[in-house]
Formats: sequence, structure tokens, C-alpha cells
Amino acid sequence: MSEDSQALIKALHPPGVPGEDDDVRFYGSNQRETLAHYRLLFPELISYRGGLFVERQFDKPLIDSLLDQAEFDTGESPIATAEETINSLGLLNEDEDEFDLAVAQANAEAIGWVWKRWLRETYAVEIEVITAIVDADQCYVTFRSLQSPEQQA
Repeated sequence: MSEDSQALIKALHPPGVPGEDDDVRFYGSNQRETLAHYRLLFPELISYRGGLFVERQFDKPLIDSLLDQAEFDTGESPIATAEETINSLGLLNEDEDEFDLAVAQANAEAIGWVWKRWLRETYAVEIEVITAIVDADQCYVTFRSLQSPEQQA
């Protein structure tokens, strides 16, 4: 098993999280929820101004604004910054009494694991996945393109 696969298995089974899938149904409780989960894992993307953006979150004016701010060079790739902003997926607690940060982080890592392979195999693009804890009851996962030295020049 590859190191990436081992990391995914570890993320999906965080220490201290009770139950071994005893209260989990396959990706949701109905077909619509299942489809919604797959759409998160395998999003439709739009190529725009050198970046790849999740279609359902595509906001052309915001992307243009982010890219136009690149004239105030911060050392970051403007495309990668725009992708990171637009492609962000918040993992919130809506239906449960308590937010389980370990479960949210495991979900974020699993989503990122799938995204890396999906984009590499489908679009021939390498990405960096960023997972961040926002506060005690929210975290997010996003991705940005990894540019080769030739693309950065």
C-alpha cells in the first residue's frame, strides 16, 4: 500500500473517534445525499485565466479581482491564491449536537486525497490540498494548482 493510501486510511480512522462505521450509512441516507457527496469529491471544473475552479463556486468578478490584485506582488502565485479562495469547501456541523473536529479533519483529508487523484487523472494537473481549522466548530479544505518552474517564470 502506498504512503498516500496509508495516510488516507489513517485519516479515515482517527484515534478517539468511537465506532467502526457502526452509525454511518453509505455516503448519506438517501440517493440525493449520496449524489451530493460524489459531486463534492468529483467537482466539475472551469478553466479560467490559467486556473481551475470548481464550477458551482465560480465567481468571475471575484476571480478577476483577485488576479488583478496581483500587481501588488505578495510573492504568492495569483492563480493559486484565486484557486484556493474559490475552491474552498467548508465543513460545518449542521445536524449533529456536537461538532467533532477529528471527524471533520478526517473528512477534509479524505476529500483532499480524492481531489489530488481526480485532478491528476482527469486534468493532468498537480494540486496542493490545504486543510485548515477555522474555529472550534468549522474547518475547510481547498486546493490550488502546483505550478512547474516553467509556468512560474
